[in-house]
Amino acid sequence: MFFHTGIVVIHQLPVNQETLWLRILGKGNVQQKAIEQLKKLPLHYPHRDNIIDLVLNLLAMLELNQKKGNILQPENRELVMKLSPIY
Repeated sequence: MFFHTGIVVIHQLPVNQETLWLRILGKGNVQQKAIEQLKKLPLHYPHRDNIIDLVLNLLAMLELNQKKGNILQPENRELVMKLSPIY
């Protein structure tokens, strides 16, 4: 059995809908542009619901960690604040 490992350099990904989810996990300007792109996704975009589900799961995990007494890192708090109003 063979396993393959790859490294993704998020800030070097092309800016398109296929890389949107990964770019949301990025930092700074890359993340901000991805969030803006997420807000503008057409309702009929085929993967929109999947991306929204992933974002909601991420927000739920961050919120759960916070409720368990773990302090969110500033960048995660900022991400929650940016994504929460979208949904």
